[in-house]
Amino acid sequence: MAKEKIPTEDFDPSSLPRNRKKQFFDSFKNEWRLFFSVSFLLAIFILPLFCDYLVFSLLIGGASNSSADNSQIFSLVFYGALIAIPCIMIFYLGLAGAFNVAMKLGYSEMQITTPSFFYGIKESWKKALFQGLIVGISAFLAIIGCLYLLFFYTIHPVWVGILMGVDILQFIIFTMASIFTLAQSFTYTNKASAEYKNAFLMSFAHFPMNFVFFLISPGLFIALSIISNVTALIAFGVAILFSFPFIYLWELRALVIFDKMINQYHYPEYLKKGLYVPKNNKED
Repeated sequence: MAKEKIPTEDFDPSSLPRNRKKQFFDSFKNEWRLFFSVSFLLAIFILPLFCDYLVFSLLIGGASNSSADNSQIFSLVFYGALIAIPCIMIFYLGLAGAFNVAMKLGYSEMQITTPSFFYGIKESWKKALFQGLIVGISAFLAIIGCLYLLFFYTIHPVWVGILMGVDILQFIIFTMASIFTLAQSFTYTNKASAEYKNAFLMSFAHFPMNFVFFLISPGLFIALSIISNVTALIAFGVAILFSFPFIYLWELRALVIFDKMINQYHYPEYLKKGLYVPKNNKED
């Protein structure tokens, strides 16, 4: 029988990740089961939104093939986007649970995945529903606004392009702000108004890199959903298996911004929490 191999060296703290980028890959390597578990849990909350998309995309496709006029297609898109609002609110309930798990993982805190997920929903369900409502309305305005503007593209192409850009931009900003609001809710005990104000400041102050993260998620999933029903199924499959890595990326992004804008001034106990920081170099 082989003897158990006993380590001959003490644990070296310097082997811990020193930044959030390294922490992401370290967490994925050591906690890959957690990543899949949370993704499966979150898929339950994504399902209503996916069903809404699938049903109305089939209805719109059928109407288009039967030579329906623009007003009929616009009506179908309108009601599909309207029904999507409560579906997005349900999705945000799942996001609350996922962000609680991501926060504990980012801060290297012990947790049991499923209880931690549902505890996050229990603690922040009101904020999650409110953020989902705001993002749902923002998405509704983006979809309906862009579709309506397309009717005038041949008349005023430049103005239509500008207004569509503004319409899409407001959705991007509100989505970013909602993510930073949820991330704050599991770290700080501020009033909802203060959290939302901070979230907007974080969204604008670091917009270029935040936009890159938006393109990764949810931008990638939105693009796949727009292309065709087949790619939408691919997006849902990716969401079932791999949605949590994208949530964790946003959580780590939020922790970096928290350190820059909040922790180094007001909460030093949270500064680079979960990372290895050499005692002789606090800024490493």
